[in-house]
Amino acid sequence: MTKWILNKSNLYCILFIVIAIFAAYFNIIKADFISWDDADFTFNNSAVREFNIRSFFSNYYLGNYVPLTMVSFSIDYYLGQDSSWVYHLHNIFLHVTTSVLVFFLFNELQSNKFVALFTALIFALHSMQTESVVWISERKNLLSGLFYLSGLIFYLRYLNSSSLKNYLVLLLIFITALFSKGMAVSFPIALFAIDLWLNRLFHKKIFLEKIPFFILSLIFGIIAIKAQTYAGFLKLDQDFSFPQKLLFSGYAFMLYVLKLFVPIGLSAIYPYPKTDFTILFFVGLVLFISSLLLLIYAIRKNKKMLAGGLLFFAGNIIFVLQLIKSGAILMADHYIYIAGLGIIFPFTFFIFNFFKKTNFSITVCSILAIGLLIGTHLRNNIWKNGISFWRDIVKKYPNSEIALSSLGAEYMLSGENSKAFSYLNSAINLNPNYLKGYYNRGLLYAKNNRLEEALKDFTKATELKNYSKAFVSRAEVYYTLKDYSRSLSDAETVLKTEPDNVGANFITANCYSDINQLENALVHYNKCIILNSKEPSFYFRRAIVLGKMQRFSECLDDLVICTDIDPRFAEAYYWKGVAKVNLKQDPCTDFQKAISFGYTNANGPLLKYCK
Repeated sequence: MTKWILNKSNLYCILFIVIAIFAAYFNIIKADFISWDDADFTFNNSAVREFNIRSFFSNYYLGNYVPLTMVSFSIDYYLGQDSSWVYHLHNIFLHVTTSVLVFFLFNELQSNKFVALFTALIFALHSMQTESVVWISERKNLLSGLFYLSGLIFYLRYLNSSSLKNYLVLLLIFITALFSKGMAVSFPIALFAIDLWLNRLFHKKIFLEKIPFFILSLIFGIIAIKAQTYAGFLKLDQDFSFPQKLLFSGYAFMLYVLKLFVPIGLSAIYPYPKTDFTILFFVGLVLFISSLLLLIYAIRKNKKMLAGGLLFFAGNIIFVLQLIKSGAILMADHYIYIAGLGIIFPFTFFIFNFFKKTNFSITVCSILAIGLLIGTHLRNNIWKNGISFWRDIVKKYPNSEIALSSLGAEYMLSGENSKAFSYLNSAINLNPNYLKGYYNRGLLYAKNNRLEEALKDFTKATELKNYSKAFVSRAEVYYTLKDYSRSLSDAETVLKTEPDNVGANFITANCYSDINQLENALVHYNKCIILNSKEPSFYFRRAIVLGKMQRFSECLDDLVICTDIDPRFAEAYYWKGVAKVNLKQDPCTDFQKAISFGYTNANGPLLKYCK
């Protein structure tokens, strides 16, 4: 195997793939995190910061069971904390590796090295892959894809030897793919596609050898459904009847195929159409059914290239055609990451077999690859920051409440409040029952000290769904208004089902601190610090409680940690000085630092104790 890889022509092909991918994607290295899941998957996740392996394997994250993906995020956090370029570079590296594996796989499956090379290049450079590569949260797609392709290559090795050792290694590779993302459940279907491409005769052994893979797929498929249900993604919108779901599925299937051949009008979100079903939905359904019938025909007539491609594509994409409705979008570009190979490989193979002259085929595929490279490089620009990302979606889908609300939230974060209110109001006007619209607008009202209006929006959000973020935010508003009983009530509502919710624990601790239930306050501040040991405000507020309890030595220890984490935390220096006064230590340096960072309350103590 090593000698084959080190073959000179193979090395040239690999180098060509690597250079092409970096040419397409170098402009995303400095792109920001996107507000859509990125922070919650990475630096805002306490398990990631603490490298909590046990948590990765025992919890769902944003509707996903992806323990190995979470491990990879922890590695990135260790290397770069909240520096987005580390995560982007890691994603590019994974995509490069997977694309090289695509070359290895299809070079083994047929005799023309150029077919394998251009299959890998079209896969690597296709504009629909941008979402998987540039969106940090889709690391799960890349990691799972890497193991998926590794497994297919190892399947070829198993077929050459039929040894038990190779079979067990193949199973292990499949499990790593499943631990990276549930979409890998399609792997045993892909094995059948490989059988078709190799023209293996279908007999009892072919089916028996795949039974363990289907059992694992069933187990992890159930886990994936539970994860989606736990996060509420299977119940976000109104239910559709089965005939409606079929029409939506057929339409999505058609769009996936069309955009693979003509990648224009791409979007990070494709909302469910709000209009009545048009003729295109029926055309899509006919195309979907016809593809399945064509698959049966191709298998029966031994048209192995067509049969393998259709089975590979349909077997991967069928799980995301929303027959089981998940989320509020009709389709997503990242679902095509591996599935697209079922069309790309036969398409490339067809070009080299249709045009008898190899040089002409190379020219055609080179032009296609260059066009895809340019298109991908340009599409990367929308991922540079949250505003450019959501503006692109709003431009394509101006009636999407998801896009409007999210763009409003981005403008809120950037301080452009008037634009934020405009987009959030539009989202709510479009869909008066849109939870996130009320939640985001409530945050904006709170930010602008319009607390009564904030309470109304948070209350509306809690009425629409038992949404913990809305309860926590409403608790914060009640705390600001010194309505401690209601603040505690909302926080405790969250803690009943989410005892590790940091925000709810922090608000509870603050309330207990203010009403002088100091022991209770300590319990919840301690919990906050266990959950996130890098947040300076947790140590600061616990230090205040310890000070009230006359435990000045412990108080000072917490304040030292606070200023170590945030060296510009002015008020913490002031209270360090106060603690030192009580401990008969020199407070002058700390009072001076507090003043230098703008905390003028330290002027009096400085004059009194540091004459």
